[in-house]
Amino acid sequence: MGGCYDARAAPGCSVCREVRGGACVRRAEEDKTDRASAKVIRAGAGDTCIQEATSGTPESTKCKTGKCDVTIGGSQYCSQCSKDTEFPINGVCTTEKDTNTCATGACTSCKAGYFLHRGGCYQIGGAVGLLICDDKTATSGKDGICVSCHEGYFKTQPKQQISNLVLPAVTQLLLIALRV
Repeated sequence: MGGCYDARAAPGCSVCREVRGGACVRRAEEDKTDRASAKVIRAGAGDTCIQEATSGTPESTKCKTGKCDVTIGGSQYCSQCSKDTEFPINGVCTTEKDTNTCATGACTSCKAGYFLHRGGCYQIGGAVGLLICDDKTATSGKDGICVSCHEGYFKTQPKQQISNLVLPAVTQLLLIALRV
């Protein structure tokens, strides 16, 4: 894990309603009156994220249909590339994954100097990375992790920490179902 969620977009908005100092201070289940849904804007020609022309027909350097679903700084980025051999690095589909852990068009963990956000690895201190993570340089011993999230984002929890949280019964059942 080690990334940051955007409190204004899924999946972050379904977990946290208010963020201060890089931490969630008001969880979604505490605010049932705010039912405004986050709309995903599909990127078009000339935008940051370009999708494959035909669904299911992989194209180099393009995003899989429906996967231009990451909004960072008002621009759309890809969470999964069209080709299984390309991966979203700094929001761009490329074959150059380096030592980031990526497969089937998306990443699951990132090397030192990068952090994971919604299926892609973003460079710590890079132009796009700074829109999510305030870290200017990688922190020793924190390979693949953003230490300080940008305003409006909050830290994701490693799976082992999530299982130890005290959560409402419905959420606990959902987490159990996801583990199966």
